[in-house]
Amino acid sequence: MALTPASGERSLRGHGTVTAAVSAGLIAQGRAPDTPVVAVESAGSPDAQIFPATLATLAVALQGAGDGPVMIVVGEVAAQAAAWTQASGAPVRR
Repeated sequence: MALTPASGERSLRGHGTVTAAVSAGLIAQGRAPDTPVVAVESAGSPDAQIFPATLATLAVALQGAGDGPVMIVVGEVAAQAAAWTQASGAPVRR
C-alpha cells in the first residue's frame, strides 16, 4: 500500500479488502478518529461504489465492499467528495 501526497491531503491506494489497520495506523500517527474518509471501490468502472466514512468507521463501512481495488481519500477533500456524491445522485453505499 502506498501513501502519496495529493494537494496537501493524503491518498492511500490498496487492492482487495481494506482493514482497520489502515485507520488505526493513521490515528496512531496523529489523525483524529472523526477525520472524513471516502473509499471508492472499482473507481472508473460501472461497478464503482463509494463509501463515505470517518477513520473510526472505515472498517465497518467497507464490510460491504467487494474484491475490487479500493482507493481511500482522507481529509477535508473526502468530506467535499461525500457531499458532492450525495448531491449528484452517484451510487453511495453506507
